Amino acid sequence: MLNIAIVDDEAAAFQLLSSMIEDYCKKYVIHFQITRFHNGIEFLENYKPCFNLIFMDIDMPHINGMKTAQQLRKIDTKVQLVFVTKLAKFAINGYEVDATSFIIKPFTYFMVENCLNKVCKKISQSASHVIILSVGSTIKKIPVDEIIYIEVMNHSCVFHSFYENIKVRRTLKSVEEELNDSGFSRCNSCYLINLKYVEKIDADMVLINGTSLIISRLKKKKFLEDVTNYYGEN
Repeated sequence: MLNIAIVDDEAAAFQLLSSMIEDYCKKYVIHFQITRFHNGIEFLENYKPCFNLIFMDIDMPHINGMKTAQQLRKIDTKVQLVFVTKLAKFAINGYEVDATSFIIKPFTYFMVENCLNKVCKKISQSASHVIILSVGSTIKKIPVDEIIYIEVMNHSCVFHSFYENIKVRRTLKSVEEELNDSGFSRCNSCYLINLKYVEKIDADMVLINGTSLIISRLKKKKFLEDVTNYYGEN
């Protein structure tokens, strides 16, 4: 699935780009979702790391796209970023914020399609790490990057992702072993969380994608070490 954010103050440009993305996704049979932000301030104030692609207009009021992207990279280093601009010279410094590509206004479907082909290839490569879950007679593959946290519930594990919650008969210890070195850590005996989505730590509580979870006394030291090491490396 493509979860896309478009940051653009021009309604006409947003509508045109959205329409071309929809045509592309229909052509290649891709599920997608588009969220619009009218400017960089709105985007940064409401940003959550649930997107895998962002189209960022450069020429915007209040804070331009390049400065917005610099702030974005402080909280999300992995999301694919595409600049949208009227002049190519404004996008040539995109390497500073690890931009994947850029498109020039007025853009055509051919330009958007080429851009999305490149982006989708990168997303596919980064999402190759999956965990396989057996749900009854069904086998599901869940990209590890989409898992927010795993919760113990009635001798089962519930995988909380951005798109669904999946309950499977497994122990949290076995899940923790499988996700070793994938950026997960226990904040208590009942929760294994994806450190990428930690928003705030306050005393004995951790806020992860809008959900507050308790940090147990026994797990606190190791959990804080894991958080520090994760963000030091990323």
